[in-house]
Amino acid sequence: MDRINNVEAAYEEVYNVHLPNIKIGNADKPTLIVFSAIPGSGKSELTKRLIENYGISGIANKDIRKSLEQTGHAEDVAIGDYTLWLLDRLIKQGPKTIVFDRNIDQWYEAAKSWATKNSYQFLVVRIDVSRNVLEKRLQSREGNKVSKVLEVLDFYSNEHERTTQNIQASIVLKEDYDLDAATQLINDSVTG
Repeated sequence: MDRINNVEAAYEEVYNVHLPNIKIGNADKPTLIVFSAIPGSGKSELTKRLIENYGISGIANKDIRKSLEQTGHAEDVAIGDYTLWLLDRLIKQGPKTIVFDRNIDQWYEAAKSWATKNSYQFLVVRIDVSRNVLEKRLQSREGNKVSKVLEVLDFYSNEHERTTQNIQASIVLKEDYDLDAATQLINDSVTG
């Protein structure tokens, strides 16, 4: 019982630090929007536009990671377990449309299981972008830190390619997609 209480206390501590970064919108169709994509493909920009233009609630994996580090729980709280706890907490006050700014290629089954358990529509947006385009985007976004990101790009690219056969995408975007049209398409898939 102490372990459960300790985990719950750690989650609460992380949540209190994380809370200012969670975007709570007014869209309330029970839907979890996730991305099968790699760094530089446009997940964060799509997330931002869905939040701003359609009142969709949003959480970002990078904010969860920062909150774990700030609270000293990066080593003892699994990011995936906290995320599932967080999703449960977010829907306690009623259904929400939630977009998760994270590549779910390695977290697909857990996210899908959560959506099914909670009777949420599970909307997977796959974004396929060539390495050449990714390198250009990452160079402009990361500046001096680009070499560190490019080091892991092959891992993410291989993982994305491997998992796309197992992940059923609701929407597939190609590298030349228009952000506004893609955002509208995602929202229409939620509300349609």
